[in-house]
Amino acid sequence: MKAPLIIGLIVYAVILAGAFAGWKMRTRLPSTHLTEETKSLVSVSTAVVATVTALVLGLLISNANTTFTRLGGEVTALSAEILRLDQILHRYGSAADPARETLRQYAEQKTADLFPDDPANVHLSNPSTYELLQQFAPHNWTSAVTLTLCALAVAGAVGMFLELEQGFGHFVRVSPQAMRQAARTLEVQQQTRISSASEADD
Repeated sequence: MKAPLIIGLIVYAVILAGAFAGWKMRTRLPSTHLTEETKSLVSVSTAVVATVTALVLGLLISNANTTFTRLGGEVTALSAEILRLDQILHRYGSAADPARETLRQYAEQKTADLFPDDPANVHLSNPSTYELLQQFAPHNWTSAVTLTLCALAVAGAVGMFLELEQGFGHFVRVSPQAMRQAARTLEVQQQTRISSASEADD
């Protein structure tokens, strides 16, 4: 039997047993425990528990519904990506027929994994199905060089971003020309003042 059904049956049995136990204990309680005040107190307490239980159940149902909706969206997105990939491969002509056949096998196997005849045999991550999909990316030097260049490009972009953000990095920095010109100007003015002072003393 499926786990959700077993859990549901257990909850049903516990609730039913509790109801019958309360019904049985009522006949054995002293009359002092069955006054109107006691009944009112028990009713109010039970109402509080019932309200909290309803809130918890509502949250659980909402969370379960969110998960269900997310899974449905993922299945729809996967189906769309498979069809899109097949259309892309179709543009390459007969040379892509082996890849399209592998894609078809993957789609059939993934469908069998997610929607088997027996729901108890669902496989969300079947290694054999994953390995079948990897046959689109065989190991070769072209793939290795392409991945290396892509990684280098991304790393270079990140490094350039950090250099530009810092402003005074090792490779990219703000031009010092303005400050050097200002320092030279002040130095010339200082020398001019010194020369003027010496001439005045003479």
